[in-house]
Order: sequence, then C-alpha cells, then structure tokens
Amino acid sequence: MLHPKRLLKLFLADNLHDIGAKKSPAYVAISAPEKQTIGFISLRLAPPVKIRRLQDVRDVFLNHEFLRLLMLVAWLVLCGFIETFMAQLSDMRYHAGPAISKHPLRDLLHDAFPLVADTQIVNYLLTTTIVYTIAGFAIQSPDWTTRFMILRRWAFIMGFIYVFRGITLLVTTLPSSLIDECRPPEIELTGTVGQRFGFIMSVIGGTALTCTDNIFSGHTSMMMSCCMIWRVHSRLRRPFGWVLYSVATAGILMILFTRFHYSIDVVLAICKV
Repeated sequence: MLHPKRLLKLFLADNLHDIGAKKSPAYVAISAPEKQTIGFISLRLAPPVKIRRLQDVRDVFLNHEFLRLLMLVAWLVLCGFIETFMAQLSDMRYHAGPAISKHPLRDLLHDAFPLVADTQIVNYLLTTTIVYTIAGFAIQSPDWTTRFMILRRWAFIMGFIYVFRGITLLVTTLPSSLIDECRPPEIELTGTVGQRFGFIMSVIGGTALTCTDNIFSGHTSMMMSCCMIWRVHSRLRRPFGWVLYSVATAGILMILFTRFHYSIDVVLAICKV
C-alpha cells in the first residue's frame, strides 16, 4: 500500500507552492475555530480541517462558510427561476408569431455534421462532466473550506449566466432546432402562475421540452463552467483535467450532432463563459 505522501506526489501537481495552494485556507486562518457573530448569527468562522469526532460532523455545516454557500445556492435558484420565466415569455412570443418563423434555421455545422437522433446522449455527457467535477474536487480539496469556496464561486458565476441567458432568450427568439413547427406546452400559453412554477421543475428535470430555449446553450455553459473551475482550482496533475476536457468536448460536439442547439448557441456559450 502506498504511503499517503507518495499518493499526494502521484496525483497532485508539482507547482502548488508557487500558486499558493500548498496549504488549505483552514490551516492558514488561525481564528477559524472561534465563534464569531455576523449579523445576529453566532457560529464558528469555518468548518473543521479534519473530522475527528461526531461534533466535527455537525460543525461542517454549522459555520459561516456554509451559510455563505446556502446564500449562493438561493441566488442560483432565484436566477434559474428568472431564466425559466424569460424562456416561457420567449415561447409565448414565438407562438404568436407567423407560421413561416416556426421552421428550423439553416445551420452550417448542422449541414456538415452527421445527424444523431438520440438527444439523451447530451444529457449523459453533461451529467458525467458535473459528476466528475464534483467528485474530483471532493477528493482533491484539502478541506471543507476549500470545497465550499469553490462551490460558492461556481454558483455565483452560473447565477449571472442564467440571468444573461434568460435575457438573450427573450430578446432573440429562435425557432426550435429539433422540431419543425414546434408548439410550446399548453401550460406556458394558458397556465396559471402556480402551474408555471410546477412546469419549471419539469423543465429543470428534463421531462418537458420548450421551443425557443436556444440562444445561448445552457448545456454548453454548464460544461464550460466545469472546465473553467477545474482549470483555475484543480490541484491534480494535467491528465485528470484532460479527461474532463475530453468529455466536455464530446458533449459540445454531440449538441451539434443531435441538433440540440444551433452553432451560434454553442459559440456564444463558450465565449460567454
């Protein structure tokens, strides 16, 4: 069995000291275990470095670092709702438009690439990208403070991307690249506010398909954000990053092969992230 130090040398990059990632934030922060009052909440500043007893398990979540993460999760959910409502408004505009605007547009890469009928491949590759990123940072991060920090940064960035995507969906209505003369779900057209909220969960779960959820590609944005987080924060050697980049590249290509998005949707998503 390999010694822990040899395992670290095998997997971790050699330049951690140069980039300031040798020690974890919890080791550097001397006051991390002390309770501090922020607003009206008095908790320890950061989670414990290591789990040595049952109380440490509780302290992983009862600290200001984790509360900041919860705030960013709420921000991400709010931005997701904003984006989805804007997508519904886009579908309503699309439905009210002339019939001539309901046919898929010509696309250079769609014409050049072969057609793959199974669009679920895109979701599988997206899920693989997310799971690989989460598992990778869960394993390589030196402590819970680092994990929470990376999650907060990702949620903050993705929230703004969601809102920006909602704006682009609303101002530029593109017909579906998958379905000719696509008709939006009836809930989007005549549903109540409560029904629309319920429909949002169906869209997020992938069980509902809208017509104008195109510009720009949310799948590409998610995969590119995982690559960006990995590129900036990963402490592992390069081959581990190459695996993620390869899966994300395959996912982006499958988006085009399946006609899941137009080429402009993918290009804008890459440039935006």
